[in-house]
Amino acid sequence: MTEAYNMLVLVDFSSDTPIYKQIYEQVVLAISNGSLMPGEGLPSVRRLSEDIGVNIHTVNKAYAVLRDEGYLRMSRRSGAVVALDMPDKSRIIPSMKERLCQLSAQASIHGITREEFVRMADDAFPDAPAKR
Repeated sequence: MTEAYNMLVLVDFSSDTPIYKQIYEQVVLAISNGSLMPGEGLPSVRRLSEDIGVNIHTVNKAYAVLRDEGYLRMSRRSGAVVALDMPDKSRIIPSMKERLCQLSAQASIHGITREEFVRMADDAFPDAPAKR
């Protein structure tokens, strides 16, 4: 196991998105695109909080959500590690549907058509699923 101290997390302090959620989203994206591999370690909560200049509890919350959703495994000895097996899709579908409903509502409010929305989703979807 190697620690991903080169993991780049960029926080937008002016965003309406909570910082823990920004960290969560960036870790999920890094797992998806292969920047973080199964079994790879993440920086400690303390180190990441210092590196990006946020409260330690903020990073702890992001890691806890990632753990609860099955993306990370946590242990006292090895810290936060990318899970070797990703959670079953039935575990994540309800929250994905909720987020998609929110996004589609925003799209509708702004006059984005269903076709445009689907095209954006298609463009955002990775060409090949992350290798596990």
